[in-house]
Amino acid sequence: MNDDGETPIIRASRYGNVDVAKYLVSIGSKIDSTCNSSDTPLIKASSNGRYDMVNYLLSAGANKEAKNRFGDTALYWAAANGKLDVVKLLVNKGANKDSKNLKGKTPLIIAAANNHLDVIKYLVGSGADKNAASKFGDTPLSVSNGPVREYLRSVGAKDSTAPPRRGFQ
Repeated sequence: MNDDGETPIIRASRYGNVDVAKYLVSIGSKIDSTCNSSDTPLIKASSNGRYDMVNYLLSAGANKEAKNRFGDTALYWAAANGKLDVVKLLVNKGANKDSKNLKGKTPLIIAAANNHLDVIKYLVGSGADKNAASKFGDTPLSVSNGPVREYLRSVGAKDSTAPPRRGFQ
């Protein structure tokens, strides 16, 4: 375990070493172990776009809805980092497209905030709620700009009706 509390299977997952992960599972490593931030191997692999690792972890029984201490799922982090192939895999394996973290942010909201248009188009096309709002009233449209904003408007997304906020949220 390192200073961040990462177990060997979490490190293998973050770096995409499927063979090491398979070995660790075969000797008893827990597929849903967590580190200090409570990220699981699946969250680490998804965040880093490790498609083969995500596929292996799901096939080995990893909890696709596991959340870290912030309420973020593997799908949230794949969407946040624009990892479209991993987003598709997780959605095809049944991950909740509208799961909300502790601030009420969905994978679509974070993808919009980070301008990942390909991920946004996929999530909207897969039925994600294009008008979901965070606890602060943020919607995918309200956090977007440029081509992302244009696309969301073209599919009928609504802007936030929440009053303007001050300060960092």
